Amino acid sequence: MTSNSLLSLRGAAELLGLTPPSVQRLVDCHMLGVVQQTPSSTLVTRDAVEALAARPFVEPPHPGALALRLGPPKPIVDRVADAGPGYEREHLGWDEADPDTSARRDSWRGWWKIARPHDLVGTLAIATVSGFVVDVALVVAVNVVDGYTVMSLADVEGSGAERFTGRRVRLARGMGAVRFIEGDGWPPPTGGGTGDLAGIQRSFQALRTQGTALAAAALRAGMTWEGIAAINSVDEQTARSLWESTGSEA
Repeated sequence: MTSNSLLSLRGAAELLGLTPPSVQRLVDCHMLGVVQQTPSSTLVTRDAVEALAARPFVEPPHPGALALRLGPPKPIVDRVADAGPGYEREHLGWDEADPDTSARRDSWRGWWKIARPHDLVGTLAIATVSGFVVDVALVVAVNVVDGYTVMSLADVEGSGAERFTGRRVRLARGMGAVRFIEGDGWPPPTGGGTGDLAGIQRSFQALRTQGTALAAAALRAGMTWEGIAAINSVDEQTARSLWESTGSEA
């Protein structure tokens, strides 16, 4: 490998329009291919940097979405015992080198401090590393423990997901990993987000109005009326009635 095929973090930052710490985050998440460590610097492959630099930015029109800023996976030890079946968390972050795509997605669905989390059901969530979109999914359910949210996510085709896949996003700078991208369908109407009956009905209406692809995604994620009852603290008869009203039970 020649010296011309390698870049320092500062050189990569110039090509990508990022700061060196943001490039270091890409390195830590294994998004820049082969990395060489010297006594004085970290070197990355020019090809990998140029491939990322070629990704276009997300431009309107596009749907609104929850955007989450990730770093490399870190262990999560608290709140796991209280999450409930299917919501247990062990790590949070992103590892591009992990060949298990389901494990990569599982590593970013919680825990997050999010206002009105139940309003997210039926909307898109995107995972980003230094502004690069690494995953796009549909939020089909949420669970909230001690003010922290973990999501149930599913693949989704259409509904504007392609506007984010393989692109970059401009996110507001500052502290905090949670950002909201305004667009079609976001921000949601005021109200709900508390797990009450009206909030659940709005969530299901969002699924219904966005098309059968979202309802199918909810089914693939295993969203059942029993799960709805447990997640949203309503009786099973009410939950089953809501589930049947989507026309998705079959």
